Amino acid sequence: MEVSATDDFRVYNLSKGDSIPDWVSSKRRRKLEKQYSTFHSGIRLVQDFGFPDLSTAIALTPDGQYILGSGVYKPSLKLFDVNELSQKYEHGLDADAIDILPISDDYRKMIVLEVDRYCEIFSNGYRYYRFRFPRYNRAMVFSEESSDLIVVGAGPHVYRFNLEAGQFLQPMESSVPSFNCCALSKHHQLLLTGSTDGRIEAFDHRDRNSVGLLDCALSTITDYDHVFARSTPQITSVAFKDALHFAAGTSTGHVLLYDLRSSKPLLVKDHNMGLPITHLDFQKDEEVVMSMDSRMLKFWDESTGKPIGAIEPGVPLTKFIRYPDSGLFFFAAEAPEMLQYFVPNIGPAPKWCYHLESIVDELDNVDAPQVYDDYKFVTKDILEEIGLEHLIGTNLLRAHMHGYFIDVRLFNRAKTLTQPQAIRDHRRNKLREDLDKQATTLHKAKDHNAVRVKVNKELATQLKQATDLKSGSKKNKDRASIAGKLLTDDRFSSLFENPDFSVDTGSEAYKQLSQRLGAEQLKKSGNKKEVVSSDENEDDEMEQGPQSGLFMPDDAHDSDADSEVEVSNDDDGSAEDDSESDSDESSEDGDDVDMEDEEDAAPGKAEINVHKPRGFKFLPVGSLREVNAIKTGEQGVDEGLTETFGARKKELKKKNDGFDVEDTGTFGGRSISFVPKE
Repeated sequence: MEVSATDDFRVYNLSKGDSIPDWVSSKRRRKLEKQYSTFHSGIRLVQDFGFPDLSTAIALTPDGQYILGSGVYKPSLKLFDVNELSQKYEHGLDADAIDILPISDDYRKMIVLEVDRYCEIFSNGYRYYRFRFPRYNRAMVFSEESSDLIVVGAGPHVYRFNLEAGQFLQPMESSVPSFNCCALSKHHQLLLTGSTDGRIEAFDHRDRNSVGLLDCALSTITDYDHVFARSTPQITSVAFKDALHFAAGTSTGHVLLYDLRSSKPLLVKDHNMGLPITHLDFQKDEEVVMSMDSRMLKFWDESTGKPIGAIEPGVPLTKFIRYPDSGLFFFAAEAPEMLQYFVPNIGPAPKWCYHLESIVDELDNVDAPQVYDDYKFVTKDILEEIGLEHLIGTNLLRAHMHGYFIDVRLFNRAKTLTQPQAIRDHRRNKLREDLDKQATTLHKAKDHNAVRVKVNKELATQLKQATDLKSGSKKNKDRASIAGKLLTDDRFSSLFENPDFSVDTGSEAYKQLSQRLGAEQLKKSGNKKEVVSSDENEDDEMEQGPQSGLFMPDDAHDSDADSEVEVSNDDDGSAEDDSESDSDESSEDGDDVDMEDEEDAAPGKAEINVHKPRGFKFLPVGSLREVNAIKTGEQGVDEGLTETFGARKKELKKKNDGFDVEDTGTFGGRSISFVPKE
């Protein structure tokens, strides 16, 4: 049994539950019923309430004691007694039944409408008379006043067969092409017929003339621009509520409520499924309308159209009946079993199953056991492994889908004989699994900082360093918090364990992204100078720092060792490539370069790669004379011009040890010292 609830609307599926396979012997069936308590506590209103393939029609006798059903295959008619909760008899049919119509209070007289234009009359469970209609029929009703059987179908004629005279009467003519359904009022004997062109035509069978024609097609169309773009809605079902009100269902899934005194519908309800409405009924006391298509049965308010609930079995539905003055429903569907539902919101349980209300709540939360606990499903390959393939075709194996059902005891015995080590291996594997499970469930202190790092070790190191900087500014605290979450959160564990998430530092995208991030950082810090890339030898010299003491003391190098700039003095606009090539050649030779020779090699341009300390100012130097003036602190640059160049050189050498200046002529020539004549 299955319970579904929508708000306060509860639906109990009485057909849902365990079942025993049909091929199980009666002895085995009784044993299973004793073994499982759910077979005794489960709700089974009617035993064997179904057909081998599917059911096509269902009906209830006026006294409410018998349920009539038809199905296939083979076509048959069954009668169920609700007092005995079992099947009373079964009768074979020549063709599939379309509808069943009891014409007496009990089952003694009934009419079955069949698909091949035949109609059969049954009396006391036996076929009494069989006759044929000129056209294919689709629906029928019975008039108790005149004893006329009225049948509609393909064609514009409404056929009448008088059961008292046993002959056909003059058919009633109509202007519609054909009919789909019909309904007869018990209050004033007005006959309503639904046609294939979306119209309802009313007849008075006592006058044999049409008394009214109602066009329902335009009432179901909301977008008048598409009136001619789609087919005209058909009337697929009609039902009376009382003497003045009726409902009509269309092939587009609309239900229209009408008053006989008005041509406009009182309410138009859309199922929003696009499926034809196959059956309609009313709950008069609560003003609830029940409309069914092939997918579900919907309950909605008659005055507002507000939905109340629905029954959706999951199989295509054909027809339904509601036991009078109760909430018990029976469905004919495309399933082997006819469905049974109980809805307490619609009405109470019938007298013959009064215990239903008291036990539905008890069985609400009961879990259904497995249906085939004593059987095991095996394939042909498994049968060959255990050596039971010779049992195929015997009663020990039951074919099902792509395999067979076999008794689980036989399967275990055969597996033990053919595979003696299987049980031992199974126990060993089970023991190993239990030990592994216990080992993994041991309590361990969780270290949030301990992370299993298989990939992206550099990233993990950076995040670990960021978590250590918890003290300080608010920015450092936020960074430490984010880094800690990345390391400890399980959602990011694949970042350090899965190789698919490893960062490829050699990819072109990574290089471009690194350059872009570096440029953004320089822009934010305000450092707009260009970064130069030097050779390995130049890097080694720059790491040592300038030792001459010309521009700064030696310890000033440590103040800012990370910024590397390029200072160039461009007086005459010479190209940078010449100066760079000259500096590379001089560094490869490994000799000390004279400042005067640099002026000769690249006049007007001196390129010095130094570490720029903070707070220092660079001064442009045009000649060696200005260098000496800055070095010695002399104010006059022309002082001592009367001395020779060699004397001035020696004097400079004495004052500044370590600042050596050598004069080397062009092409290795000698320098000549002379005193200019005054």
